[in-house]
Amino acid sequence: MAIEIDGTEGITFPDGKQQTGGTPDGLEEGTTYKRILAAFANAINNESRLPTALGTADINLIGALSKVADKKLFVNAAGTGFEYASGIAILSSSRDLSLASGDVAYTGLGFRPSVILFISVTGSVAGFAVGLDRQAARFAVDAAGNYTTAYSIQCIASSGNYQGAFIKSMDANGYTLTWAKTGSPSGTGRILALAIR
Repeated sequence: MAIEIDGTEGITFPDGKQQTGGTPDGLEEGTTYKRILAAFANAINNESRLPTALGTADINLIGALSKVADKKLFVNAAGTGFEYASGIAILSSSRDLSLASGDVAYTGLGFRPSVILFISVTGSVAGFAVGLDRQAARFAVDAAGNYTTAYSIQCIASSGNYQGAFIKSMDANGYTLTWAKTGSPSGTGRILALAIR
């Protein structure tokens, strides 16, 4: 490819060596000069094709990616460009503890999470539990200090009567939990989820 510096094809290095003709072919293979010139050419070629915050091409990449305050830059779900988002969301839900075991989808996060912190309570100190889940691994601990890797959520109605849940899938706008009922729990479990992208 041809490289134009100050309106002239070619480049002059600080020690006076010159490369004209617009390509690195005239420089000795493996020299710093040739590597610099090749890297410069690649940067010019590729910069205009990089996706921006809006998923479009923009030769001023820094300008294109510096437009949203107090947000983080992520690759979009389709993998075709960048987007800005907080990357953190809170979701509140409840669980009727008398329901049978099964899967339940929860939506409204606005992104696919990578890890979620759960806080659950069933109306008493004994029913309080905290858990973490990234789908591949999970744990929860209750108010009595009981630790489990089977669930990330524990809604305890009484000794031996509870519902536990873990993340079955991280979804585009939330997550799906698999609930498992043990004993004959009753009441309502309240769950707060802090999701991180």
